[in-house]
Amino acid sequence: PPALVAPAAAVSALGELTPGGALMKCYHDESLAQLVPEPLEKDLRNLYMSGCELLRHFWLCFPPTTPQLQEKAEKMHEALHRFHSAKLKPFEDRVMVEFSPLSQQLTSHISQLLTAAYSKYEVWQSRRKSAALR
Repeated sequence: PPALVAPAAAVSALGELTPGGALMKCYHDESLAQLVPEPLEKDLRNLYMSGCELLRHFWLCFPPTTPQLQEKAEKMHEALHRFHSAKLKPFEDRVMVEFSPLSQQLTSHISQLLTAAYSKYEVWQSRRKSAALR
């Protein structure tokens, strides 16, 4: 029987074979941008603007030197998770279905920004718990 390729490997290979992928060096990032339809670009821009606004408020909480800043940091962390699940994930799912090779390339940067914020929050929480145990 023929060996089947894992779905993740197949999607990855497709991504490498599209303009901007590692196997298509003759194309530039500009040509990748040309593959993005205008309505999708508008949705991505709106996603970025709202995500960056939430991130801006999150980062303004650090260092949380007052109880109010601590509370705001917690609320903003929750808001970032809600944004991720209610806005970013559905957008990524839609792009994966409609434009599969583009999906990760379009949202990788904002995902990295969110991951950095989540990491900062986790470090802050662990330090806070350590200080409370002393």
